Amino acid sequence: MRRIGALVAAALVAAGCASYPQHVSFATIDADPAWSPDGRLVAFASSRLGGGIYVVRPDGSGLRRLIPGAVSDVVWSPDGRRLAYLGRGGLYVASESGSGRSRILGRRYSSPAWSPDGRTIVVVGAGGLYLVEPDGSGLRRVDGSGSLTEPAWSPDAGHIVAEGPGGSIVALVVNGGRRLRISPRGYEPAWSPDGRSVAFQSDGTLMVANSDGTGRVRRLADEKGVASEGGHPVWSPDSKRIAFEVVHDRGRFVRRAMSLSIVDAATDEIARLTYGGSAWDDPAWRDGIVGKSTF
Repeated sequence: MRRIGALVAAALVAAGCASYPQHVSFATIDADPAWSPDGRLVAFASSRLGGGIYVVRPDGSGLRRLIPGAVSDVVWSPDGRRLAYLGRGGLYVASESGSGRSRILGRRYSSPAWSPDGRTIVVVGAGGLYLVEPDGSGLRRVDGSGSLTEPAWSPDAGHIVAEGPGGSIVALVVNGGRRLRISPRGYEPAWSPDGRSVAFQSDGTLMVANSDGTGRVRRLADEKGVASEGGHPVWSPDSKRIAFEVVHDRGRFVRRAMSLSIVDAATDEIARLTYGGSAWDDPAWRDGIVGKSTF
């Protein structure tokens, strides 16, 4: 995530409405969406009510908090029974209900992504990409170039797609170390569950490319201009929809609100997923986690 951390005076924080959809306050950030494997929920990190991991149904209903506190990098395990995320003390794994939280790695590691079989998690660490088991054991390096970040697995577990040198999107062969360039420019890639496509953002626009690097890279909803600021895309389990971050520019204010939307990958139809804040937003909810910026 490429954002710049900032604070907003409490006097600028607008109270949220009681019903959906809600107004986004000057400080509210909903980010890092993760679609549950059964397709019933989207988990995400939010600043509302002091911060935490929230879940919401894809139609925007049923919003509730699972885990309180400053968090980011939320990802579901393939069986839907666990969540991995980054907290103040490092990398954590918890049950899908938010209970049984345990720290598996320290603050030097970030950007977790579960392998398709749920047996390992790839993370970004000092000097490269690492694999670790969900209990924190078996840490080993899978790529030592130090040039890859924001990893995501291919459905067959044969590749890890990531941000590469010069802001490119590349696929790393897990057991061979070879790389395939999917796009010369992009950030925050996500491999579709059917294995055919990779979604990513480029210059704040949501893009989709063929996973083998062939063909034309497509801008989603380009003619409508509504999928701009399409950060941190994540596919639905059926590979038909993509949830993504939307940045709301507040002009002179130093902090920009963020919400989540969903786009149909075939029709470009957009649906708002979250759009609401709270008078209890904590403007410093991300500060001090892993040095990530906020826009």
